[in-house]
Amino acid sequence: MSVISRVTVVPSRLIALAKTLEVLDGPTDRRAVMAMLFPDPLRRRDAEVDGPGKNAYEDELMKEAQALGILRNEGAAISLSEAGRSMAQDPSGWLHGRLTDPATATELGQPDMPSALVWMLAQDPLVGLDWQENHGASIRAALGNDLGISNLSDFQQFFHWARYLGYAWWIRAAKGTRVVPDPTVALKRAIKAGSLPTGARITVREFVDLMGKACPVLEGGAARAALAPKIGHERAGGLTAGYFSASTGLALERLAADGIMKFDALADAELLVAGPPDTTSLRISHVTVVRGAE
Repeated sequence: MSVISRVTVVPSRLIALAKTLEVLDGPTDRRAVMAMLFPDPLRRRDAEVDGPGKNAYEDELMKEAQALGILRNEGAAISLSEAGRSMAQDPSGWLHGRLTDPATATELGQPDMPSALVWMLAQDPLVGLDWQENHGASIRAALGNDLGISNLSDFQQFFHWARYLGYAWWIRAAKGTRVVPDPTVALKRAIKAGSLPTGARITVREFVDLMGKACPVLEGGAARAALAPKIGHERAGGLTAGYFSASTGLALERLAADGIMKFDALADAELLVAGPPDTTSLRISHVTVVRGAE
């Protein structure tokens, strides 16, 4: 099981648990903590479905919090671990670091999240993904297995996490809600964290390397590199392809339009196209982060 398959474990609930325990600052009876997090009507409904004293929301939240290592169990009491305190201080940064790096995610019982993000980011952002569709066949065709995302609820849960981690957003269109793969927010967070230096002009190869370290599911990152041969370099993008993927290209052009990044195309320098060649003519040899991102 993982935060994808446990559909009640959304980012806000994990963060609320960590923030509540941070304020309590010490071992506290689990039932008391859960009473703060889950309103009585929800608890009564689960008791009717699962039996007296049972609450699926609580059980799933506790299991994933323990898998992520943010809780310390002390008999009937729970408290934050050191990892949990770090998570409470910087929820988005902490969760991003644990859920996008393949080795760390696997260690914490979340092995499918990085692969699912890579698959999503290889899709065309101009088309997007249908919120109301089970995309299992697409994942199986690309990766050879469904990553444990087997039904519509799992996909919608995954999309919630992808948005929280900074890799997607969605919009209502004439034919329903479309999920747009777009790592703009993840790159803004990397700039804010100092992972992409501000004010220095760096080569596009250096940029890809730094971007991949900050965001392992993007070009240059461990998760993207592991799956690019399966997905196809033409969709995964990167140095081998000679261009950025469509979703990364969208993010780079948005950051340039916002005045956060500046691109140069110098003669006799290695170049990457800012997206598949049939979608853009922008060529990049050097990248400058002009200013910090909010």
